[in-house]
Amino acid sequence: MKVKDYFAKKNQKYKTISYLGIISISMTIGLFLLFLSFQYSYTLDYDESEIDQYLNRTSNLISQNSYNNTQKTQRIIHWERNLPLRTFQNGLRNWILRHTYKTPEWFIHIGKANCEGKAIIFEDVAKRTNLTYRKICIDGFIDPKNNRTENHRWTEVWLDGDWRIADSGFNLYYPKNNQSYFTVDKEYLIGHIVTFDDNMTMEDITDSYVKNTSELTIKASRKGKNIKDADIQIKLNYESLSCDVVGGNKIRLSTNESGICKVNLGIFDYTNYTVTVNDNKLFYKLSGKDIITLKNNTEYLEIEVDNIKFL
Repeated sequence: MKVKDYFAKKNQKYKTISYLGIISISMTIGLFLLFLSFQYSYTLDYDESEIDQYLNRTSNLISQNSYNNTQKTQRIIHWERNLPLRTFQNGLRNWILRHTYKTPEWFIHIGKANCEGKAIIFEDVAKRTNLTYRKICIDGFIDPKNNRTENHRWTEVWLDGDWRIADSGFNLYYPKNNQSYFTVDKEYLIGHIVTFDDNMTMEDITDSYVKNTSELTIKASRKGKNIKDADIQIKLNYESLSCDVVGGNKIRLSTNESGICKVNLGIFDYTNYTVTVNDNKLFYKLSGKDIITLKNNTEYLEIEVDNIKFL
């Protein structure tokens, strides 16, 4: 009798697992079909070539009516600010629309764009009007005045012998605004800023936007041995607020052959950084974490990577 009860319970357990598996697969298929239906409804009348022609006409008009590159930049931002672009809200529908295509034609077609989409539109017209530009991003910043965190993406244009801010999301352009706008005018706390290319090769430009910075040298080790290719994650902390500045959506850093990673970070009052090092394996990862308050131009932090976590 006990043997029968054992096998009955075991069979019931397997049935439950099977049912859960079927439900999980059904939900996945349902979400995929929902994704396709959203895509289809918006791509049904999507004519990329028509919008491309519109962008060409707009670019030609801007070039013809601008005396120099500074005026071109201003006119592009003014034109884009007048586009009927709504902000993406949270939710599955908006997530699908936001990630279907990352092209200026798509964002104009759906009439929605956040800072990244607006930067993509600006850079497309900047290229058509022969402006020299570069892409800028941060993983996050803290806005103490409004008790919030956010990320951002914008552009710089080469004007009058230097890189000048061009941000259609915030309506910023040279000579009306400069790089001090975020940290001085808005008093945002920004930890790390990079420029990047199409291959996601990044260059640190934090010093251009943040008055006081520190070069933090992070060394990852385990039992006296250096750890190479370890992923770095850095969070900026202020009171109850915290945001990624490295290792978030865009910015990726890792240790070199000597287990070293150097990163330039902003120094602000009443803040500190949480630094996490992850040595990822196939089925598990080893990690280590420490908190540091930056005060000097150079700082050093050695982290023992010995906490195991199975994936």
